[in-house]
This record gives sequence, C-alpha cells and structure tokens, in this order.
Amino acid sequence: MKALIILFFLLLTAASSKSQNVQDSLAYKIAERMKDSLSLSDLQKAKLYIINMQLNKDKAATRNLSVNGDYNYMRKQMQAIENTRDSIYSQVLTNEQLRVYKQNKNKLVHNN
Repeated sequence: MKALIILFFLLLTAASSKSQNVQDSLAYKIAERMKDSLSLSDLQKAKLYIINMQLNKDKAATRNLSVNGDYNYMRKQMQAIENTRDSIYSQVLTNEQLRVYKQNKNKLVHNN
C-alpha cells in the first residue's frame, strides 16, 4: 500500500513538473518572438517572460477548476485572463512597440 501511495505521489509530481516545463517553454517562445518582432531590450524580454509565465499559471489554474465540466465558465475566465494581457504589456512596451504588437496581434487573429 505504501508503494502505491509513493507511486501515485511520484506520478503526480511528474505531471506537475511536465506542466510547468510546458508553461516555461511557451512563455519563453512568446518572449523570444516578441523580442525579434518588436526589437525588445533584454530587460523588456525578461519582464514579458515573467508576465507570460504568470498568465500561463493563471490559465492553468482556471483549467484545473473546470474539471467539473463547466466549460462556459472556464472559457469566460480564460478570456478574462487574456483580456488583461494588452494592458499588462503596455506597462513594459514603448508606445511604438505596443502599436506594432497590436498590429501583429490583429493580423494573427484575423489571418491577414
């Protein structure tokens, strides 16, 4: 029985670690792409990485809460988290960088 509990704990820890690695990787890729497309400084890139990590953690927590099957609630919560992204980015980016970011985002959303 002890071995089963230990195995369960190890599997749970491994799954949590993998999720964290995915979040790290995604936040890094976003920051790296933004550095290239917006000519970010290293400090701006680091700040955006931290912001994206936090947004990813918030979204993961929201996904975990939706286990009961209330997907409409989850979608609303995820959208609320996403809607904060631009205002948070505006604290790090210059006006010109923010303009280009929004322009690029609009092209991505509308496939232009």
